[in-house]
Amino acid sequence: MTEGWEKWITDLGAEPLGTLLHLGAGRGRLLETTCAADAERIVLVEPYQDDAAALVRRTAGDERVTVMPVAIGAKTGRANLHRFNMAALSSLRAPGALRELFPGLRETALVEVETLTAADLMKQLPAPDNRPDVLLLDTPGEEAEILKGLIAIDGLVRFRDIFLRTGRNALYEGGTGLPDLIALLRKEGFTPRRRCDTDPDFPELHFRIEPVVQNNRALCAELAETRGQLVAREARIAELETALDNALAEAKTKQTEMQDRFIALRSSEEKAKQDLSLALRLQSMRDADISALEKKYAEVLQQKESQDQLLRKLTARLSSAAKYLQQQELGEIRADDPQLEEKTAEPDEGNGRSRKAGGRK
Repeated sequence: MTEGWEKWITDLGAEPLGTLLHLGAGRGRLLETTCAADAERIVLVEPYQDDAAALVRRTAGDERVTVMPVAIGAKTGRANLHRFNMAALSSLRAPGALRELFPGLRETALVEVETLTAADLMKQLPAPDNRPDVLLLDTPGEEAEILKGLIAIDGLVRFRDIFLRTGRNALYEGGTGLPDLIALLRKEGFTPRRRCDTDPDFPELHFRIEPVVQNNRALCAELAETRGQLVAREARIAELETALDNALAEAKTKQTEMQDRFIALRSSEEKAKQDLSLALRLQSMRDADISALEKKYAEVLQQKESQDQLLRKLTARLSSAAKYLQQQELGEIRADDPQLEEKTAEPDEGNGRSRKAGGRK
């Protein structure tokens, strides 16, 4: 077996792998090799419908294999795939320097295909476990777009091994050459381990992330998560502190209101006591006045009774006197009638004095 992807993937077969992701699987040039690997899951991504259908037929008996008939690019949706008479060079991008490298290159079809961004692709993959994941990247012209998309979501660090097949130079419009791709991967902690230049225009490379870098990334991710939790907790603490301050302020306001009401009630109570004391004094004075009036009324009644008695006596005597005078005028009574002296002396007896008729001579 010559040096290159096939051998390198076979070398990985000695250890259990998690997900083996092959972007640009074609018609399955490496299918037997990838299926021989001890991988938990094998995901084959191929946009050209005929090639994807061939992959489905060939892996029908392997439950580990999933075939996705999509292209990975700058956006999710649909795009045109340039098919060339050299099928392995087909790309979402129009050829640039590729025509100079292959003068006989011809576009045989422009096929509309489904597309996904790298971020949307990763959402459809199973979550990583403790076993290493492997990425096979054979997407002419789209390598940098895919790698940058994975870096943007911190998804590149998921893969321990990356196998890259690309042009030595930028061969497609807007594409990136091998030196820039190597620099990009080195920046992310991946070191080139092996390189095969059997095809000098399209070398094959094997990158592996340094364990220290991978651990550091894991720690950074954990730290970022912890910081996120800390920020959330601090926000929650600030929220609770604000709620506590508001509650204390409300309680203080209510306490002030209650104190004011208490003072008002005390003032009302004192005023009520004063009013009650005044009312009691007035009631006592009124009772005293009533008692005095009752006593005075009793005295008046007694005086009236005495006067009434006296008046009755006077009335009787006046009546007798009037009768006497009338009789005298009629000559019925003598001037020396002893009754006259006796009757005229009675009024003085009412005054408690005894006197004889002062007119008798």
